[in-house]
Amino acid sequence: MGIRRSRNPFGSKRQPPGMLSREEQQEYADFIESQVQEFSLTRRIRRKIRGVFTSPAAIETIRGNFIRKSEPRFTEYIKNLSGHDTLITDLQIRYFERRIHTLPKDTLIRLHDELEQIEQVRSPAVRERLLAQFCNSISLTYSLNGWFLHIFAEELRKKQE
Repeated sequence: MGIRRSRNPFGSKRQPPGMLSREEQQEYADFIESQVQEFSLTRRIRRKIRGVFTSPAAIETIRGNFIRKSEPRFTEYIKNLSGHDTLITDLQIRYFERRIHTLPKDTLIRLHDELEQIEQVRSPAVRERLLAQFCNSISLTYSLNGWFLHIFAEELRKKQE
């Protein structure tokens, strides 16, 4: 007779820290599947048409709502990242609004729609994971077209003077 082990080392009902339950895993998978479908040709065409027919005032409203909803989350996410240079972290936080104002319309609409979908997720654990991925997506927009590189070089030049 050997030692009898349970399959789940945390007991029959407890989940390991950071693990999602089956329902949460399904909700997460459904969300990711819907995001993959967002990049289908018909969805991209619809988004382009929406961008063309959206008035500048409506875009400014979307931009303002997006900044209001996402800036605190993005700031918290960037501050909690380890391994980043403090100068880069400070610049990303300081230039957040400027970055959002310089995003192309279709990118802004896509990010805004994604944030709206994330806010509708029922499970808090899944929502937190999706928000972390979303903040990472925003962080990646800083590298679009070398936008952040120019700001970083300018700030380094100011710092050296």
